Amino acid sequence: MPKPLDRYSMMIVSKYFKNIGDFIKIIKVCKKFKAIPEMFHYNPICLRSHFKFFPNVETYYIYKKNDKVVPGYFKYVYEYPVSYSFYLSNKSTKNEFTHVFYTQEDYKKYQSFEGATHFRGKIFFWPPYDDSPLVSYNLNGIVSLGNIGFNNNSGLSKITLDRRLCELPSGCFLNCVSLQEIDLSGVKIIGEDCFKNCKKLSAITFGEELSAVGHNAFYDVCDIQSVVTFGMTKLDSLINMSSSHAFVGISHKLLVTQNDTIQLDNLQLLKVFAMSIEEIGDKGFNNVSIIEEMDIPKSVTKIGYSAFSNSNLKRLDLTNVIQIGEQSNMKSVTAITIPAALSFDSLPFLDSLKRISVLNGKVLESPAACYMKTILEQDGCSSKHYYYTKTDYDYYNGKIPLFCILITKDVFFRVDIKYIEIPQNVEVVDWGNLYHCEKLEKLVILSQTPGYISVHQCKQLEEIVCKSVGKKLKFSSCNKLSKLTLSAIPEYNVNVPLVVKCPNLSEIVIENIPQNGVYNGRINYDFCKLVKQNIRFEDVVYDGYHDYNTINEDVYYSDEDDNQNSDKLEDENVLTTVIVPEGVTTIPTMSIRALFNNIKLVLPSTLKKIESNAVDCVNLKEVVGLTQNVVIDKNAFINCDKSVVGLYNFVD
Repeated sequence: MPKPLDRYSMMIVSKYFKNIGDFIKIIKVCKKFKAIPEMFHYNPICLRSHFKFFPNVETYYIYKKNDKVVPGYFKYVYEYPVSYSFYLSNKSTKNEFTHVFYTQEDYKKYQSFEGATHFRGKIFFWPPYDDSPLVSYNLNGIVSLGNIGFNNNSGLSKITLDRRLCELPSGCFLNCVSLQEIDLSGVKIIGEDCFKNCKKLSAITFGEELSAVGHNAFYDVCDIQSVVTFGMTKLDSLINMSSSHAFVGISHKLLVTQNDTIQLDNLQLLKVFAMSIEEIGDKGFNNVSIIEEMDIPKSVTKIGYSAFSNSNLKRLDLTNVIQIGEQSNMKSVTAITIPAALSFDSLPFLDSLKRISVLNGKVLESPAACYMKTILEQDGCSSKHYYYTKTDYDYYNGKIPLFCILITKDVFFRVDIKYIEIPQNVEVVDWGNLYHCEKLEKLVILSQTPGYISVHQCKQLEEIVCKSVGKKLKFSSCNKLSKLTLSAIPEYNVNVPLVVKCPNLSEIVIENIPQNGVYNGRINYDFCKLVKQNIRFEDVVYDGYHDYNTINEDVYYSDEDDNQNSDKLEDENVLTTVIVPEGVTTIPTMSIRALFNNIKLVLPSTLKKIESNAVDCVNLKEVVGLTQNVVIDKNAFINCDKSVVGLYNFVD
């Protein structure tokens, strides 16, 4: 049978009531509960009225900002969050504040944080200067550190935490390179990267209630000599090999980084591979040549960026690895064991592979070099994505196989080849390709979605056939280029002109002419004048930066020309003529920009519109050909004398 509550027990329960109505109901239950309000020496709820309901209140609690402060009590407790300036203005022996928030602006203004309980923002965040002055802080009274803490405070050498501080935010002491010791007795949660790169941290005290440690909380903390615990036998965290000895009797995960291996001689380096390592960090064995015949421990689950770059490791065993960062220059690797589901973006660049063992599946998630297709097929395996690399260039004699989807960077950079054909399946041509191919004579791009393609300084290139017509095509400084064949008219891109400095280009052929021979999209004048087919272009734009060949050589367009034109700028009598060619229908934004003293602008009879900010000429002296049929956007002529332009059709 349930035992009835006595008056004292019901008082404890009533501390969690929300309003006065709950108390009124409870005192009506029985006589013994009627005295409950008299038992309180503070108000357990907000009081906007019924102040006499709790007759023995001595300490008045203010729960919300808009609560009424009633005079006449011995003490007042502010339970709602207040600013530090509010605290300073109202602090007294009668007032107590439980949630005082302290910000970076408060620190700049007051320097002291006495009385604060919560930190917010980047209060003690410092740039990581090596010569920062050493400081120490006593945080007694501070129960939370916000979301930044002391991140990058390179001058912090000592800190005392309040025992009520339960959680350290992510990156709280990240890069605090001068911090030497810390007592975490009251801390229950340590955020990720919390003590990462605390190079001088040598002593830590853990509390018995520690329940969670974030990823990389102690990454590259390599100088721990003393660890004090209160019965804790397991720490679910990575600990650097150099500090592992201090955690004797405490189960933990072993981490090896460059800061560990840099301290070891050759014999010690080899012994590392016999340890139960959980993770090999960034650059862990970078540039280490002694590990040629070593095998990665089966216990390793994560390998960081460049962990084995520039090493001479022969066998790359990734049996239990679930994550691996980018590696480079691993030319000695001849055999790899890799789970089918593992994503390893550097696999295509293992140039010397002879054997690929795929685990738990037949199809690799990782991309593979095209030459690896044959190796994979020996065991009935394949990859979802094949990349064309420099090794493939030699393997296939410059030809790109049809199954390739991506051409990696710099494959076709300064290569001696006369003909390049990019197959239809290629989706991406990485940067650095098709540059300085001195002997290239013809380029055929069959892929319709290759992303950005730039062809630059291929001096013998005479013809380009391109099926891609997106906004990201550019052909520049190809002096012998005479013919360009496109599957369709490309989209106009004001920032990336299609053709630049190809003086011998005489013909552009469009394979798929628009319906009815009319193209309504925007097109550059330089482009349409080279199209010999019967196509009517409705919106032909003039871009002064790109149409410089049609402009008097004196016109100034960029700061790079300043020295060349300095003598001409000094002559105030020079009248520079800017001629917009016939056929242009639109002058778009930022087309004509000139800083010469005197500018004469000649407009074509075909002109229909001048867009906002199109003409920026400080000393525009004359405009020829402007008629009432031309629509002029607001601010089309900026920094210009409007009396010279006239008042034709300005659009607000």
